Amino acid sequence: MKTIIVKNQKEFDKIKDTFEGRIEIVGALERINRCIPKAEICVFGFATIKYVYGSATIKSVFDFATIESVSDSATIESVYDFATIKSVYGSATIESVSDSATIESVSDSATIKSVFGSATIESVYDFATIKYVFGSATIKYVYGSTTIKSVSDSATIKSVFGSATIKYVFGSATIGLMFGLAVVLFVSGTAKVTTKGRNIVRHYKSERNITLSLSKETTHIIMPKIEMNLREYQIQYPHETKGSKLILYKSVHKKDGRYSSENTRDFEYKIGETYTEKVVKNGESCGQGLHVAHKKWAIDFGKGWEDEALLECEVDKKGIYVAPDCDGKIRAPKIKIVREVPKEEW
Repeated sequence: MKTIIVKNQKEFDKIKDTFEGRIEIVGALERINRCIPKAEICVFGFATIKYVYGSATIKSVFDFATIESVSDSATIESVYDFATIKSVYGSATIESVSDSATIESVSDSATIKSVFGSATIESVYDFATIKYVFGSATIKYVYGSTTIKSVSDSATIKSVFGSATIKYVFGSATIGLMFGLAVVLFVSGTAKVTTKGRNIVRHYKSERNITLSLSKETTHIIMPKIEMNLREYQIQYPHETKGSKLILYKSVHKKDGRYSSENTRDFEYKIGETYTEKVVKNGESCGQGLHVAHKKWAIDFGKGWEDEALLECEVDKKGIYVAPDCDGKIRAPKIKIVREVPKEEW
C-alpha cells in the first residue's frame, strides 16, 4: 500500500482526491473537510487536527493524538490509546472509543457506536446517541434528549438528567445518579441504579440481583417477563398489515438513482423486486437476514446521511425473527420493495 506521511496542512491539501493508499497524519492540521474515497487516513502520535467536517472520514486516531471537533457528516472509525476528541456534534459518527481514549462532549445528532475498555466520555447531550457502553468505560454526564441503548459489563454512567433515555442496563453496570425526567427502560443482571429525582425505572419481576436505590418521586415499574416474538412486536410497535404481510421500512443510501444498504453498499435494492435471505436465529437483533423496522426506527437509523432514502417493504410474516433485545428492528427471510417513501410522509 502506498503511504504518504503528512506533517502540515499544506502537505495534506496537495493530496489529490483520487489518491489510493494510506495517509498518516503526524503533524498539526487546521482541518480535514473533504473525502478521499480510496484513502485510509490515520492520525498518530502527538498529531493535532482542529476541525474534521463535511464528509471526511478518518479511519483511526490513537497514541496521544488530539482532534478538536468532529461535525457535519464526518466519520471517525476508531479512537484508542490516549487519543482525545474534544467535541462531536452535527451528524458526525464515531464507530468506537476504546482503551484510555477520551471524548469531551457529544451533542446534536452525533452518534457513537461503541465505548469500551477504559475509555471516557465527559458529556452527552441534545439528540446524541450512544449505542453501546461496556468494559470499564465511563460516561460522566448524560442529559438533554440523549439516548444510550445499552450499558453493560463494568461500565459506569455517573449522572443522567433531563429527558435522557437509557434503554438497557445489565451485567455489573452502574448508573450513578438520575435526576429530572431521565428514564431507564430495562435493568437486569447485577446492575445498580440510583435516582434522585422524578425518574422512571423499569425491570422484569424475575430480576433478583439488581440493586436499586430510588427516590420517592421515582416511578418504579415491575413487569411480568415478556418473550419477544412477532405477536409481541405487533403489540409494542407501530405498523400496518396487508393480509399476511407487514408493511415495514428500510433506510438506505440513494446515489444516482440506486438504493444500497448501510452494510452492503455494493448490493442494489430495486423498486418492485422481491429479496430473500436465510435468517439465523442467534439471539441478537443484528445478524443474518433482511433487516427492516417500523417507520420511525428506520428513519432514525439513517439520520444524518446526506443520501438517506426510505423504502417501504412488504414483509412476509412467516419466518420473521424478533430478537430478545429487539428495539424496533426485525429480521425477515423475504421482503418486497414497494416504493420509495416521499419526504412529506416521513
